[in-house]
Amino acid sequence: GYFGLRRWQRGLLAQGPSPQALERLAMREAWRRGGLLRPQDLAPFLPEAEARALLEALEARSLCRREGEGFRF
Repeated sequence: GYFGLRRWQRGLLAQGPSPQALERLAMREAWRRGGLLRPQDLAPFLPEAEARALLEALEARSLCRREGEGFRF
């Protein structure tokens, strides 16, 4: 019942957001910022090293391109 659902949700929250959720977050932030996103722009959500790795993974899949200090979506 209800308590099983709460335990399941707590387990999901403990794991952190999925890779797909982080990608959607990065794309949404890029859209809010006019298409250019720097790793430090994701600081409220991720450590800079993880943000850089996320953006580089998106670049590797041709979803954005490196442009100076940031990534253009």
